[in-house]
Amino acid sequence: MIVDKREHIRELDFRRIIKARYLASKRKSIRSFQPPKINFLATDYTEIIHWNTTTLSPPPLLRKFTNQEISFKTQIRWNFGKFPCHTQAVKQCVKLVTKASQKFIGSNSRDGFNRTTLLSSKSNFKVPKETEGR
Repeated sequence: MIVDKREHIRELDFRRIIKARYLASKRKSIRSFQPPKINFLATDYTEIIHWNTTTLSPPPLLRKFTNQEISFKTQIRWNFGKFPCHTQAVKQCVKLVTKASQKFIGSNSRDGFNRTTLLSSKSNFKVPKETEGR
């Protein structure tokens, strides 16, 4: 929304970013992510989420910018550089979820498979030096 063609949408998003930053600074615990409910009757992408009932968090992409810089950039049309949203990690997760949906029935079974697979790929299992070469 911060790069929308409509100035009032950019201004609205700027205010939401400021509010999210303020709320994040007051938060004393780690925020638990809850996916927002989707408004399937939305006529514009800005209406897909019910903003009044959603817990806001500041966008990580804008973390290095000050409020003044964001304000200035919203007044003019901010031109972010293009970068791919489909990284290797995203592609691997899509592949994993697809594989789970083909193998398992039920969301709990699929979720368990996905979590187990991701955790096992993160493990840094190393063979102890004294057992190498046996």
